[in-house]
Amino acid sequence: MSQVQFLLVAFCALGFFGSLSILTPSVPWRDFTILFRKEKKEEYLKFSNSFLGKTWLAVGCCSSILLLVTFVIRINIRPQLIIICFAVFLLVMRILLEISWQKNKNSF
Repeated sequence: MSQVQFLLVAFCALGFFGSLSILTPSVPWRDFTILFRKEKKEEYLKFSNSFLGKTWLAVGCCSSILLLVTFVIRINIRPQLIIICFAVFLLVMRILLEISWQKNKNSF
């Protein structure tokens, strides 16, 4: 197993474990920003768990698809590129979470 495949297996495990927040929307899994919110904490927690659960599910699915592709086709990808793409994706999704919360917080 190459380094890339090992990394993709780790991202699959992280992604599918992280998507458990879809099933338990009222449990504070990993969102520590709820400690600094002054209003609508419960609503934000449900909203963020749903959003981040879908994000982690997407990470798990994409990583598993890439892992299967690396078993079939020999792809020469540097592990650093995968880590950078993973970090940028999570950062963009966190920003999109805050933007969509600001748009939708009045409807709760």
